[in-house]
Amino acid sequence: MLVLHILRVIIFCHFFFSEALGFVPQEFQLLDRMTTLGLAENNFYAVHGLPTTLESLDVQQNNLNGTLDFLRPLTLLTSLGLSSNNFTGTMEPLAPLQRLQFLAMSNTLIEGEIDVLANKKYLNSVDLSMNDYLYGNISVFENLSSLTQIILTNSGFEGSIDAASNKPYLATLDVSGNMFSGSIDGLRNVPQLLSLMLNDNQFTGTIDALSELSSLASLIMDSNQFEGNLSALEGLTALTNLLFTINNFEGTLEPLAGLTQLTTLQLGVNNLGGDIGALVKMTSLANLDLRDCHFSGPLNTLSSLKSLNQLQLRFNYFNGTLEPLAKLTNLEVVDVGWNQLSGDLRPLAHLTNLGFLNLNSNQFEVSHHRISTAYQY
Repeated sequence: MLVLHILRVIIFCHFFFSEALGFVPQEFQLLDRMTTLGLAENNFYAVHGLPTTLESLDVQQNNLNGTLDFLRPLTLLTSLGLSSNNFTGTMEPLAPLQRLQFLAMSNTLIEGEIDVLANKKYLNSVDLSMNDYLYGNISVFENLSSLTQIILTNSGFEGSIDAASNKPYLATLDVSGNMFSGSIDGLRNVPQLLSLMLNDNQFTGTIDALSELSSLASLIMDSNQFEGNLSALEGLTALTNLLFTINNFEGTLEPLAGLTQLTTLQLGVNNLGGDIGALVKMTSLANLDLRDCHFSGPLNTLSSLKSLNQLQLRFNYFNGTLEPLAKLTNLEVVDVGWNQLSGDLRPLAHLTNLGFLNLNSNQFEVSHHRISTAYQY
C-alpha cells in the first residue's frame, strides 16, 4: 500500500524503451494525479484501465489489441499517440475527447470513416497514415481552422481536398497514396504551408492554385494527371524539393529559373521540352531527374551544378559531349542513355564516386584513355 500511495502522487510517468510486456494493470486507474503517461515502444498487448486525469497518453509501437473503448473516460486528453498497434473497431470511442489537440494514429487496423473528428475544434495535428481500412472524404476538416499538420499517407481516402483550404496555420499537408481526385483549385488560403505532398493520387487539371503558396519548401506531386505549364511555380523561391514526375506537364523550364534553393528537382516522364539553361543558377542541386521528356541541346549548363549527386537524363534529345560533367566529382549516378550525345568518354575519368553509369544508345566514340574497369557502358 505504501508503494501505491507513492505512485498516486506521480504527475509524469514514462516507460519508453523499457521493453515492458503484458498488460497495463487496472490499478493504474488509482493514480489520480497522473497527467502524462508514456508507454511507447514496449510489448504491451492490452490496456485494462487508465487514470481519468490523463492529459497526454502515448502507447505507440506496442502490440496492443482490441478496440479504443478504453479511451472513453479520458475526456481530459489533449495529446494521444496510438500509432503502430493492432487496434480494431472504429474511431467512435474518440467522440468524448473534446479537448484533443494532437492525434497520432498511423498503422493500425481501425476501420470506417473519420467523422468523429469533425467536432475536435482544438485539433492541431492529425496523423492517420497507413490505415488500410479507413476511408471516405476529408470534409470533417473543413471547419478545423487550428490544424497545423494533416498526414493521411497510404490510406483509403478519396474525393476532393478542398477541406484543407482556409487553414491559416497549416504547415504540412500529406495525402499521398490515396484516391483523391479532381483539381486542386480549391486549395486556397493556406499561407503558412511549407510541405505539400499529393503524390500517387488521381488529381487532374492545372497547378495554378500553387502560385499563392509562397512559403512552400517541399512540393511532391508525382504520379497524378496534372497538366499545363509550370508558370505557377515562378514565385515559389523558398522551394528546396520539387518532385513532379509522371504527369502531363508541358512547356519549358524557364519558370523555374529563379528557384535557386532547389536541392532536388524531379520532372521526369512529362511532356516538357526545350533546353536546360534555366538550371544554371541552381548551384545547390543534388538530384536532377529529367528522364523521358523532350529536352534537347547541349549539357553545358550542368557544369555549374557542382553539388550534383544524381543525374537522370535518359530518353531525351540531348546532344554534344560529356565535357560539362568533367568537374562534377560528386556524381554517383549518371544516366544519359537514349540521347544524341557524342565524343569520347575522357570527361568521366575523374568521377571516382560513380556507382551507376548508363550511356546506352548514343553516338560515343572509342577512347584509348583508360577510365576504370569498374564501369561498364
